[in-house]
Amino acid sequence: MANGAGISEKQRVTAVRVANVPDAEFDAAVESDDPPTVTQLSEMGRKGRTILTSPKPAGFAIAGPIGASLLPSLRPDRGSAVNVPFACE
Repeated sequence: MANGAGISEKQRVTAVRVANVPDAEFDAAVESDDPPTVTQLSEMGRKGRTILTSPKPAGFAIAGPIGASLLPSLRPDRGSAVNVPFACE
């Protein structure tokens, strides 16, 4: 969609981030004596990622290898997915 509008992917990401700034915060920043740059507005609208610090649930370590072992059977170029029963501890 960004290409259809004639803007780059970076410009699209910047526009989305600026649009994510809450209205009141955006208005206060833009109307201030020292208004922010577009880059600074973009940083204000950047959504951070939540990093989980809690202990992993039981069976979590085994889920990765099991899931990885199923991936070859789920690839479209190798036919349909197989029905494999899954058991947790």
